[in-house]
Amino acid sequence: MQIPSNQQQPLNETEERIRTAALRLFSQKGFQATSTRELAAEAGLTVAGLYYYVGTKEALLLDITRDANEALLHSARRIGASDEAPERKLAMLVQLHLWFHGEHALESRVINTELRSLSGEALQRALELRDGYEAVWRAILAQGNDAGVFEVQDVKLGAMALIEMGRGISHWYRPEGALTLQEICSMHADWALGMVRATRNGKPVRVAAMNLGDPKDLYLVERITR
Repeated sequence: MQIPSNQQQPLNETEERIRTAALRLFSQKGFQATSTRELAAEAGLTVAGLYYYVGTKEALLLDITRDANEALLHSARRIGASDEAPERKLAMLVQLHLWFHGEHALESRVINTELRSLSGEALQRALELRDGYEAVWRAILAQGNDAGVFEVQDVKLGAMALIEMGRGISHWYRPEGALTLQEICSMHADWALGMVRATRNGKPVRVAAMNLGDPKDLYLVERITR
């Protein structure tokens, strides 16, 4: 089953500057502690200019949350809809998850900690995207159980544990560190397979035998040209 890449409207230079400033401030200080005036100054704009481009501060947070979660959900669903074996799907999903949270650390920290700052329809939309993403994990774990290659006692709890295991990388990963992001992704995928007791023909399944490639290729999002 082929799913086209997730296309998002491009940001112009000013919008990019605003989003970069918002990610930096929201991840460091928190959404509530960041004032509109401070955000405007960080982006090199007046408060009126900020409102012109993004509207309210909550609207900006929703845009950040929606874009990141839609891209993750789209990429995850493509993996889930593939004809790959459950153990390969899980390894690919873990690698996607780790790569995104390591490569897009500021976005990851914001979308994972500032959901509480949204309200009304904005919160509902963000929750729908989050729940859809978690559903892909649960479905793959259930497929593995049904195929007899996983031993997951509680699929919902197992999915939550695997997702949480990967989120922490946004706080500690550094490109100049001893391990590359791809190596870290591969290690986590191996640990995940161990956690679900993945076996095939009576033997433990290992990532090294899968030839998964670069995890960044699993992330399917592109900006539409104007």
